[in-house]
Amino acid sequence: MKSVLILTYYWPPAGGPGVQRWLKFAKYLEEFGWRAHILTVRDGTYSALDEQLLKEVPEGIPVYKTRSRDPFRIYNMLKGKKDGSVSVALININKEKSLLDRLSMYIRSNFFIPDARKGWIPFAYKEAMKIISDKNIDMIVTTGPPHSTHLAGLKIKRKIGIKWLADLRDPWTTVYYNDMLPRTEATKRKDKKYEDYVLGNADVLTVVSPGMKKEFSDRNPHIEVVLNGFDLADMEPSGIAGGSDGRFRLTYTGNFKPNQHVPLIWDAISELIAEEEGFRKNFVLSFVGNVDGIVPGYFKEKGLSENIELISYVPHQEVTRLMSGSVLLFFVVPQSRNNKLIITGKLFEYLASGRPVISVGPTGGDASAILEDTARDSMLEYDDKDGFKRLLLGYYRKWEKDHGSLPKQDTAVLNKYSRRSSAGKLADIMHEMTKGRDEN
Repeated sequence: MKSVLILTYYWPPAGGPGVQRWLKFAKYLEEFGWRAHILTVRDGTYSALDEQLLKEVPEGIPVYKTRSRDPFRIYNMLKGKKDGSVSVALININKEKSLLDRLSMYIRSNFFIPDARKGWIPFAYKEAMKIISDKNIDMIVTTGPPHSTHLAGLKIKRKIGIKWLADLRDPWTTVYYNDMLPRTEATKRKDKKYEDYVLGNADVLTVVSPGMKKEFSDRNPHIEVVLNGFDLADMEPSGIAGGSDGRFRLTYTGNFKPNQHVPLIWDAISELIAEEEGFRKNFVLSFVGNVDGIVPGYFKEKGLSENIELISYVPHQEVTRLMSGSVLLFFVVPQSRNNKLIITGKLFEYLASGRPVISVGPTGGDASAILEDTARDSMLEYDDKDGFKRLLLGYYRKWEKDHGSLPKQDTAVLNKYSRRSSAGKLADIMHEMTKGRDEN
């Protein structure tokens, strides 16, 4: 059995999508000959907490925690927060900000490069070096965001030459929210330099989509796509589709940001409500998670508050239950210059729920290709109001005809998109990287 040290800022009790990828990989890697050791931060600042995820940490897995100098703590003290939470990136970014908010955003964007978690680097480096020596570690993995974690990996690599896999769950300098931050040109150049250092020095890069592989291919020839996938154990059957009230529910789970606001889609829903009496009575657009205020504001202005449902952050286990219990699921790829390469872990869980998915985004992107591969409804472009309207009304008619239900869609085609399958591919990559080292 070989050993890998995984440096990840996000680990239970952190909630949200950032923690899921390596929590699930750690769960399955031992089946493929790898014992995972986790190095993370003690008392980190997270956008959400999910205590239930602590139950998913594999029994017996070593988890090491260190201090971190985290500027968010000072910001939270000034804002009066005591729970360690931080604002979700981009939520309500267009809302008028206080002087403190604007100042903190400028400082965060330009003084903490590549990100505000860089205060963890010296502590992670020191502890990692000790673990590598004491536990005979075969290789290390760093995963980001926060991409500052990779700088700890770069430092370790340069010091002792250990094999290093850098895992990028999101783009770095081209990530969509950078376009909305007040970053100076000097900041952009420095961040790009860090990105190039990491990409050029890692032995292997793993990314979550073919588009990301293409973006980074000019700086490292050793790039592998390892999809997020879904964990079958999470996708337990739910109760009545639509919820206990039996309404026709279109559900979005996760953070809904300003660049996912698509007015033409809301117009399509508004028109259906006006044109179809039964639809107005039965339809609910449900958001589970943090939602930018512009969306509920639209429906309130139209007098349609009764047709929108806002559920604040809930544990991941509850999220998947709500997915399986919805009539339809709603997927929106953020509108940005590199949105064709965005594939979120949520998409795989949507598909695994067996519920139909209405998707809006670039039709030539990586997410669109997965929908096609799994024989689901095609991606709709952001401006295809009529197409969205026809598809939603068509499902409503079927739901009405079948007395408040829709048949579950085939999930047998999804086996290759499971977390276990992705962990197996990852293990193969790591075995190839460490070929020649003595097995313990």
